[in-house]
Amino acid sequence: MTVSAFYQRGYGWYDLYDDETNKLGLRRYGLDGKLFGSMLTLSWTHGPWTANYGLHVNEFRRDHTRDLVGGPRDYSNYGTKGEANAFAKLSYDSGRWHYYGAAQVRRTDFHYHGDVSIAPITWTFFNPKVGARYDLQHQSSLYVSAGLSTREPTRNDLFQGEDNATIAHDLHAVHPERLLDLEAGWNYHTTAVTLTANVYAMEFRHEIASTGELSDIGLLLRRNVDRSYRRGIELDGSWQAAGNLQPGHRLHAIVASKSRRRWPLRGEVVPRQHEQLRLRGAVVLPTGRQCFVVFVALAPPVGRGQQPAEQQAGLPERLRLHLPGAGRQHSGDVQLFPAGHAQRGGDDGCEVVRRH
Repeated sequence: MTVSAFYQRGYGWYDLYDDETNKLGLRRYGLDGKLFGSMLTLSWTHGPWTANYGLHVNEFRRDHTRDLVGGPRDYSNYGTKGEANAFAKLSYDSGRWHYYGAAQVRRTDFHYHGDVSIAPITWTFFNPKVGARYDLQHQSSLYVSAGLSTREPTRNDLFQGEDNATIAHDLHAVHPERLLDLEAGWNYHTTAVTLTANVYAMEFRHEIASTGELSDIGLLLRRNVDRSYRRGIELDGSWQAAGNLQPGHRLHAIVASKSRRRWPLRGEVVPRQHEQLRLRGAVVLPTGRQCFVVFVALAPPVGRGQQPAEQQAGLPERLRLHLPGAGRQHSGDVQLFPAGHAQRGGDDGCEVVRRH
């Protein structure tokens, strides 16, 4: 059994002019966030069975202020968000077969305190996942998984971009996002070579997606998309030439579709170069609702104990996607993310996801 407690605080500010051209009305936006919580985890093993389960609770508060630099304070408000979740994972090994099932029950609430009275909101989610792996041999295996995950909208989504609420927003107007994720693949691993091939289907309900608009303070505005999906094939490989060097070569082929596309698009990716990570990409955006994306990232050798080039480069690295269509110019950001992230970007409705 493991019990832990934590406390984090982050604060700062940023300045914006009311009139950027003439540099008039400099406003300072302050943020002060505090997060504290605790986690309890337990594990149990009996023969081919292994169980892991636990409980996690936390409370987050962030104060928002705006001041006229050299003048009075315009406003002050704060929001609190509490969360409690319980999780469990059970696995069973039988020869070459390995099975697992996991589930999480999560409850979270949001309370706002400001000039306008807004009723609090509470969400409760159930997130299950099941999967299996079959060992073909000592170095390779096949796997398949299916999982359901949900997430609530952010404060910025609920307030339609307002930093200080001026109306009593209906916090139920933005629905939680639900994702059904189906995956299958093959992996191969030796001391020198690692190869992975993965296919996936992501079915979204009420996806909280960017509209391409910005709020008054420059934050992306998002809204629900009734139904949308992703289809993809991912190929990943690495080769360790020597004990202290690890060149990386990664290829990602992603097929994506968004239900909120309004016009046919064609375009190209113009990569941003970095001194330690050379990114090369190409995108084909045919008419209709499909967009096909291929990225190649070439990383230099990394010494033992050093960070991979992706981390040294401070990813996410941004690639500019130019999208002419319907007689006007559009632009959006396509992003590469390091392992362990699932992100989306783009203001045209065609998004790229790196999901390792």
